Amino acid sequence: MSSRSYQLDLRKTYQKRCPVLSTFTTKVKGILSTRNRTQEELAITNPEQYQRVWDTQDLILSNEAGFIVMTNIVITANQMRGICISVCQIWTERKRE
Repeated sequence: MSSRSYQLDLRKTYQKRCPVLSTFTTKVKGILSTRNRTQEELAITNPEQYQRVWDTQDLILSNEAGFIVMTNIVITANQMRGICISVCQIWTERKRE
């Protein structure tokens, strides 16, 4: 009769973990032109706002966590980036208190 023995290593030194540190750079170049698109092609009621040249600032949103390439956009008429007046009024009122 043969005798076999097994050993179980509970230290699991083969499973040590190291944090992954990496960085990458992505460049998006070029433009998108929708100037020559008709109202039927754009399938919207106000094509004049969409018939323009789009650059990377219009199509790419980025922050420290990553980036997003927009594939669908809805324009709200007369809306632009900036400081919201109502937020400024609330901030001013809180400073007075």
